[in-house]
Amino acid sequence: MLPTTTREAARRFGDAPAYVTPARWPLTYTDLDRCSDEVAAGLAHRGLREGDVLALVLPAGPEYLVAYLAAAKLGAVTTGVNDRLTPAEREAVLDRAGPRIVLALPELAPDRPEVVEVGRAAGVADLLAGLRVAGVTPPPLPDDPGRPVAIVFTSGTTGLPKGALYTNRQLAFITATDVGEGWGGGTRSFVGTSFAHLGFMTKLPGNLRRGGTNFMLERWRAADALRLVAEQRMATVAGVPTQLALMLREPDFDAYDLDSVRFVVAGGGPVTPGLVEEARERFGAPSPRATRAPRPAWGWGPPSTTRRRTPWSAWVGRTGASTSPSSTRTTGRWRGATSARSACGPRR
Repeated sequence: MLPTTTREAARRFGDAPAYVTPARWPLTYTDLDRCSDEVAAGLAHRGLREGDVLALVLPAGPEYLVAYLAAAKLGAVTTGVNDRLTPAEREAVLDRAGPRIVLALPELAPDRPEVVEVGRAAGVADLLAGLRVAGVTPPPLPDDPGRPVAIVFTSGTTGLPKGALYTNRQLAFITATDVGEGWGGGTRSFVGTSFAHLGFMTKLPGNLRRGGTNFMLERWRAADALRLVAEQRMATVAGVPTQLALMLREPDFDAYDLDSVRFVVAGGGPVTPGLVEEARERFGAPSPRATRAPRPAWGWGPPSTTRRRTPWSAWVGRTGASTSPSSTRTTGRWRGATSARSACGPRR
C-alpha cells in the first residue's frame, strides 16, 4: 500500500512540504514520489527484486525515508538497522535479515559485499543521487495484502534481536486505525524515534495520508523537541513513554509556549496512569468528558513488535480504554529472506 499511498499523496498535496530534514531543507510530497521512483529504478538495476530484503544502516533522515518508499515500489522488504547499535549488534541484525543490498553511510558501513555506501544529501538534487535513474517509474505492483513490506527488529535486550514481519495487511489496518479512509487534516509534528523503530515503519502510510509536515530529528533530545514544538506551533507531541517523561522533566518545560499542542501520543512501551495524568495536566490535555472536543487528547500506540494480543490504539479519556485485538498483529517472526520470497511467489 505504500506505493499507491505515496502516489496519491503526491497528487493531492503536490509541493506542500511532507518532511523537513535535520539540515532543515524540505522534501515535498512530489519530491518523495519522484525520488523514490528513481531510486527504485536504480535498486532494480542493482538486482533488488520483489521479496528481496533491503537493509538500511542509516540515521533518521531523507535517505532512509526515500529508500524505504523505493523498496516498497519494487515489492522488496525493508529492514532498518538502528544506527545507534554497536557494530556487533548491527552485524547480528544483518545476519538475521539476509539482505540482498545494504545501504549505509560510510562511517556505518559494515564490511560486506552487498553494501552500497551513500552520502548525506544537502538537498533534493543530490538525495541518493548515485542510485537514481532520472525520469524512470517502476511498473505498478498488483494488489496483494500478504506482500511483506517491513521487518522490524527488537532491541535485543533479552537476547539476539528478533525480526517481526509486517505485510500490506498490517500496514493497512494500522493506517485505517490511525486516519480512517480520509485524506488531509495533518498539521506539523516531529519524528522523534529511530526510523528503524516500529512507529515510523508502520505509520508512514498514515502520515502521508494526513498531508502534514513532519520534522526529522536525527538525535532526539528533550529540549530540542520542546523547542521545535514551540517554534513550529506543532499540534502533536509523540514518542515513546520515556521520551514523554524526559520532556516533562526538562527543567525549562514551563518556559516553552505549548498552547498549540492538541494531541499527545505515546507508544512502544508501558504507559503508566501517573504519566498520563501528568502529561494531561502539563500539556493542557482535556478531562475525560472533553475528549470529543477539538482540544488536546491522549493516545497510545503499539507496545512492541512481538506477536501478542495487545491493544493497538486508544484515546485515553478513560485511562486504559482500548480497541479490540485485530489484524494489526505481526505476520510472524522473520526467519530469513526465503520466507518473503515464498510469500511473494516466483522471482521476477
